[in-house]
Amino acid sequence: MHHFVWFVLLLLTSGLVSCGAISSGDSSGQKDPDTNPQKPVDPQELHYPNVDAEVFSVSCYRCHSHLFGVTRGGVALDSYAEASFNAARIYQAGIVEKRMPLGGMLTVRQYELLKAWLESGAPAFELEVAPVTLQE
Repeated sequence: MHHFVWFVLLLLTSGLVSCGAISSGDSSGQKDPDTNPQKPVDPQELHYPNVDAEVFSVSCYRCHSHLFGVTRGGVALDSYAEASFNAARIYQAGIVEKRMPLGGMLTVRQYELLKAWLESGAPAFELEVAPVTLQE
């Protein structure tokens, strides 16, 4: 039981720490992700497990996760079914209005990945890419 309590405290602490103010990661002082794009998002990155790992679990779970027992606005993002069901709301709040996450902001990379994922229809899994055959 003692180990379980420590495990729960560790999960809660890591979630709260990782979801605080999140900067764009550049030293120019720019805060608007639209004006400072970093590396382009590869189409093969546009799938829920990747967006969940890079965006939702890092910047959104503090307020939108069953794991943490909080689903503010009735939105949870820790399953594909819920994230895809709320895709229009996520796009409006996170991309158009840029009011999420509360108390911080997405990095340029997170913003671009989330935007591209939502605009591609919020795919569940990695897109299949046909292998390239080399001709001699």
